[in-house]
Amino acid sequence: MKKTLSLILALALCLSLCACGRGNETQSGNNGSSDETIRILLNEPFTIGEYEFTITNWEFVKSLDTVLLAQLQNTLSESDTYIKFDFSIKYIGKEAKWGHTLDWYSLDYNNGFILTDGHGVYADDSYSSGWRTVSVSTEFQPLSEALTCKWFFSVNSEVETNENAPLMFVIDIDGEKAILNLR
Repeated sequence: MKKTLSLILALALCLSLCACGRGNETQSGNNGSSDETIRILLNEPFTIGEYEFTITNWEFVKSLDTVLLAQLQNTLSESDTYIKFDFSIKYIGKEAKWGHTLDWYSLDYNNGFILTDGHGVYADDSYSSGWRTVSVSTEFQPLSEALTCKWFFSVNSEVETNENAPLMFVIDIDGEKAILNLR
């Protein structure tokens, strides 16, 4: 009887370990596995490859201030509405590297309408040289200051008003993705 009870308890223990053993996996892990998608939270730093990001704000805006409009005059299309993201990016690699930053950011509207025509400006933390337009490639230097970025997408009014449709900001660097669910 004792052996039977011990066997049943051991079997129950094995089944519970099998059922719960994978419970430590996270959707927001930063361990570098390309199969995982990082779930972004506002004001929480996250790492993709050799870059550390912190998204601090996002909002729909009807117009851009004149300084930013002057910087982006030839890149953004005329629109009634823009969606703007404020974030910082810090290169944490050990060697100088060129990043194709225009290819990194997209919006996923309503699970499949992908907007990739965003444009942005950036400045170092001191703003000593003012806002600069993000070009196709940006050189990142080791031990450099974080860049403060503003990224814009021209969107039609439906993207703002259709609150039932999912909307996500996606950062994809070499197949490693991070997603900020906006709604």
